[in-house]
Amino acid sequence: MFETQTGRLPDPVEIARVALRNLTDRGLPPTPENYAREYCVVAGLPLAAGQTAAEGGPDAAMLRLMECLVAQVGETSAGLATGVDRFHDDTGTLLADAGTVPTGEKFVSLLQAFTRSTSSLRETVDTSREELREIRWQLDQVTSELQRTQEQARTDPLTGLSNRRYLNELLVRDIARARRTRESYSVAILDIDHFKRVNDRYGHAAGDQALVHLAFVAKSGVRETDVICRYGGEEFIVLLPGAGAAGAHFVVDRLRMLIEKTPFVHGSEKITIRFSAGVAELQPDEEAAQLVERADQALYQAKRGGRNRVNMAIVPAAVAQPARKTML
Repeated sequence: MFETQTGRLPDPVEIARVALRNLTDRGLPPTPENYAREYCVVAGLPLAAGQTAAEGGPDAAMLRLMECLVAQVGETSAGLATGVDRFHDDTGTLLADAGTVPTGEKFVSLLQAFTRSTSSLRETVDTSREELREIRWQLDQVTSELQRTQEQARTDPLTGLSNRRYLNELLVRDIARARRTRESYSVAILDIDHFKRVNDRYGHAAGDQALVHLAFVAKSGVRETDVICRYGGEEFIVLLPGAGAAGAHFVVDRLRMLIEKTPFVHGSEKITIRFSAGVAELQPDEEAAQLVERADQALYQAKRGGRNRVNMAIVPAAVAQPARKTML
């Protein structure tokens, strides 16, 4: 437990500084979990069962870490400013005395005092430089870790595609842009046909391989502006900015044929996978949930219609489609 001589805990910034230094010394990355655990160890705080962070969780721990680094910058800057002020005061007095120096001996004494003040300032500057260099390195580490954590939170670990959580952000962003630019915007939901048969016949490893295979081939079969996300299970969703209903249908159907003609190898067998899909184009005043729901209904109809096909979603009769710019 980290305690001062008075037996009281130091301020959180000091605890955070020691925790961060410990991680650095042990070569551990400053992940939220690592930092939160080390903070608790240094502070002597208990870790609740099943948790790796102090109260508030990893996010709160990382916020505390950032506060610590900012505080360190402030302390270092304040220390440097104090050193400069002290040097200014000392040299000001020395220079004033130098104007009235009666003897050479007195002048040597003043010169020695000036040298000491200069050396003290240099030491303060060098120390501050080292501290700021270490803080900058720590900030770089934290920034990289936060970026990696954010990327992991947005990515499906199996396929490497964007996950459903990030999909919601993308839809809101894309729909807002489509309304602003008056461009067409469509989505498609893909579902692998008879996926259970693949798992039952070849095992779940083959099922995972099928998902990875579809993700890999699909990324090579769509435009650079399109985004493919894993929607859940064996379902995927494709975001098609600038594409109207006809253009989106063309892209997805071409993708369907590409997947069918590109089997993947599992052991000694080549396994062909197929998918059904539903496509929906964004309508005026339609929200993301409604757009996805219409695409899902079109997928359902494709399944009922025999699978291995792409169905268009029904446009609500009450909706009048305004003129839009469509890109293929």
